[in-house]
Order: sequence, then structure tokens, then C-alpha cells
Amino acid sequence: MYRMIFVGLFMFVAVSDSPGMLGAQQSVESDPKGEQLDPKADTQTFLTIAAEEQQVAITLGQLATQRAKNEKVKEFSSKMVEEHKKVRREAEQLAAKHRVALPTKLTPEDKKKVEEMSKLSGHEFDRAYMNFALQNHETTLEEYQQHIKTMRYPDLREYFTATLPVLKEHRDQARLVKNSLQTSP
Repeated sequence: MYRMIFVGLFMFVAVSDSPGMLGAQQSVESDPKGEQLDPKADTQTFLTIAAEEQQVAITLGQLATQRAKNEKVKEFSSKMVEEHKKVRREAEQLAAKHRVALPTKLTPEDKKKVEEMSKLSGHEFDRAYMNFALQNHETTLEEYQQHIKTMRYPDLREYFTATLPVLKEHRDQARLVKNSLQTSP
């Protein structure tokens, strides 16, 4: 919920910004109403979203490698930890380049999800984890696809565009593993 509000606020700023400013490297710009806009705001917004998505995927993936009963779920979660750590490192490099700070902790919403999942075990955990993994990847894909067009900096567009096929592959794998759970205990 918080993430969607944050993205909504960013979209308001992005829509009100003049189209001629795309790619501008100035530190402060004005929108048509004369309000000052910080071009780092979109960088901060997008990289924060990416960092939050990676952090929850890593944390729940680590939990799943310990708690999952089904071998396919364990394999999937292990892959998610490895690949999301790589994507997180790339986001950190971009953040350092653009001099923006990234969150290092889970959002309250994500922390609550981890706490809920920590109480589950066995097949119940497997189903809940795979449901979350599928839904989370679908949501992240939608967010990335929606916002790539509004990004000011080419390196940000490249990062998010390059991440899309990875997210699609994860979503498709999550769907397969989730469906396999429905046919076996």
C-alpha cells in the first residue's frame, strides 16, 4: 500500500513535469506551476521500489530455503535469493552513481508478511510462499513496465528494462511451481 502511494505521488510529479526535461541533468527544475522539482526524486523513487522488491524477495527466499517442504519450492527459493541479490547489487551501484540512499530494511508491510510466513510450515508454507512469489512478481512487473517510460535517466531505463525479462522468467517459474503444488501435496 505504502509503495503504491509513493509511486502515485511520483506519477503526479512526473506528469506535471514538462516533456522537454526528459534526460535533463540539472539539480532543480520547475514544473509549469513554478514549483521546484528535484530530478533525483524519480531516481530515488524507482530505486527505492527496486530495493524494497529485492529485499522482500531475498528475505522470503531465505526463509523458504529453510522452511519449504517441497523440493521444487526449495530450488525456486534458492534461485530467487541468488538472482535477487544480484539485481539488488545493481540497484545499489546505480544508487551510488546517482547519490541516492536506498532502504536497508523491509517496509512495515513486507515485515508483516515475513512475520506471517514465519508462522507457517510444511505444505502450508509452500503454498503461501509460492502464492506470494507469483503475486509479487506480477505486481513488480506491472510497476516496472508502467514507470519505465517516465524515467529521466537512460541508465535507470536500461536497468529496469534489463530486469523485466528476469522478472517475467521468475513469474513464469513461480506459476509452474505453484501449479505443481496443486497436483501434489
